[in-house]
Amino acid sequence: EDKDKQTDTANDSTQAAVITQLTLTGDPIAEIDLGSSQTLTYTVDPSDFAMTADAVYATTSDSNVLAVSAECLSDPARVEVTLTGKAAGTADYTVRAAEGDAQQTGQITVHDRAAEQAAAEAAAAQQAAQEQAAAQQSETVYVTPSGKRWHRSASCAGKNARAVTMDQVGGRTPCKKCAS
Repeated sequence: EDKDKQTDTANDSTQAAVITQLTLTGDPIAEIDLGSSQTLTYTVDPSDFAMTADAVYATTSDSNVLAVSAECLSDPARVEVTLTGKAAGTADYTVRAAEGDAQQTGQITVHDRAAEQAAAEAAAAQQAAQEQAAAQQSETVYVTPSGKRWHRSASCAGKNARAVTMDQVGGRTPCKKCAS
């Protein structure tokens, strides 16, 4: 019986350890730019785990948006996960021990700053055009009851002129003298 116990104890100490926990060192990353890469470092528990190249791996929920790779390093045991933005969007990533239940997950939003800037500029230009059009529609001009023209100046319009806004000129066309 004592020999059996000794054999069991010997087998216990030679069993391959598994990674029981992955812990992110530093701050998590939530956003990266298109075409750029960020590296996350995870420590491994147990800290004396004998790392192999395939002890930990990384996956992504959308490889069109986010590329991930894991490099297992020793002394101290750790994993460096590189995240690279491939297209604008959001993707999840998972860092997982090849054996055992240890894993960490995160979500990354990849920004296409050039496209976002162009969209913001286009929206600002559109808003400016709308504001200019609204200002022009509310501009005061002068018309006469029977006239077919509108005027910017009351003196050009004549004695019977009345002030109206541009959106009230109807089918009248601008006066060649004062509307240019």
